[in-house]
Amino acid sequence: MTIRIFLIDDEPAVPKLVSIYLRGLLDDFEVMTSASGEKAVTKISLIVRGGYLDRIPHITVLDYKMPGMGGLETTTKLKELGADNIYILTAYLSPGLIEAALQAGAKGIMKKSEGFKEIARKIAEIARAIQTT
Repeated sequence: MTIRIFLIDDEPAVPKLVSIYLRGLLDDFEVMTSASGEKAVTKISLIVRGGYLDRIPHITVLDYKMPGMGGLETTTKLKELGADNIYILTAYLSPGLIEAALQAGAKGIMKKSEGFKEIARKIAEIARAIQTT
């Protein structure tokens, strides 16, 4: 089963580097990217409206702080569209962020300070768990 991973970050290097590390960890996956929360919601809306529900990403990892629609609002909107396994990616882990992320519908937090290789490893673990269910 091909795992679809959606990486959303306003810094283009983030999805690019995570994708490079994922190549060494997973065999059957594809990556979608978006540079903003608004564009991400539009992409998933088009998938849903087109009736391509099997194209909704299995895993979404999105930046917490983005211009315009931030990570929490984007998470809420993606959940409403049927996305699941959403993780907030942040360099700013503040008190209350985990609770706010969970309330928005995220499954958890990934810290940018752990490095892109570690973020890719965590995504690969989630992907393997999905593939075995």
